[in-house]
Amino acid sequence: MYVDDFIVGGTPAGITSIQQMLSARFEIKDLGRAKYILGIQITQEHGTITLSQRTYVENILSDMGLSECKPAVVPISGGDMGDIDTTPEPHDSTEYRNLLGRVTYAMTHTRPDIAFAVGYLGRFSANPTKKHWQMLLKLCRYLKGTVDKVITYTKGEGILELEGYVDAAHADCIKTRRSTGGYLITINGAPLSWQSKRQSTVATSTTEAEYMSAFSGTKEVIWLRELLKELGHPQEGITTIWEDNQPCISLSKDPSNHQKSKHFDVTYHFLRERVQMKQVELVYVPTTEQVADIMTKALPGPAFRKLLAIVKF
Repeated sequence: MYVDDFIVGGTPAGITSIQQMLSARFEIKDLGRAKYILGIQITQEHGTITLSQRTYVENILSDMGLSECKPAVVPISGGDMGDIDTTPEPHDSTEYRNLLGRVTYAMTHTRPDIAFAVGYLGRFSANPTKKHWQMLLKLCRYLKGTVDKVITYTKGEGILELEGYVDAAHADCIKTRRSTGGYLITINGAPLSWQSKRQSTVATSTTEAEYMSAFSGTKEVIWLRELLKELGHPQEGITTIWEDNQPCISLSKDPSNHQKSKHFDVTYHFLRERVQMKQVELVYVPTTEQVADIMTKALPGPAFRKLLAIVKF
């Protein structure tokens, strides 16, 4: 039997126990600390862990003949999305999905900055047009200019603190009128988990769209709190989730706006329950500092870079 490389994570004693158990049954090699696995370069030094996919991205650019291309400022722009062609010229869907899939892998692990662009372009995988192909190539040109971007996790005196940002773009999908929701969870200020996704149902108001997005972010935070607890880093206090919609924050604390919210699916009130349990708390943040904006909409260059700087990316 041959098994490819894998990583064991845990306490030093736990890792040693796993290694002893495996070596008693199988012939294994201990290659020491993880350095490179599945296209992700891992650097561990001075209390930090850095993740990079530079080589992986460079391989994509090389295969597409974009190694010497002019970098794009943003991964996607509002102008590209609004330029609707009434007679679209189709593009090969196999080529489109192949490139999109490769870019998606980078987004999933180390590139939260392209999450919205990847999610948006993914909506057209079945029938892409030349326009969508050009937008995908523009995303690759953005990767060219940001190939050195990494995520660096810092130990922070032994404390691992979670924070979350949630946001939604109400009814931004012209065809379905569904909203795009997104969240970005950080640990000691660095991106840990993120999502950009068109919501499954139509929201009748901005508050409802924001509440649905906050629900998704809260589920992720609760899961991460439990994971950190198992790893020996329990979250003693309340996890802050930053939200820029005041009615959504009020609704998370009490059902005072019952007439406006009674149609909300009971599932979404999981958020209010967790607020009452003092596991999470929605706190207001100005829209100009709402990092989750990069998960829900196309932003101009200055605003895009400002928000990325907030989360050390």
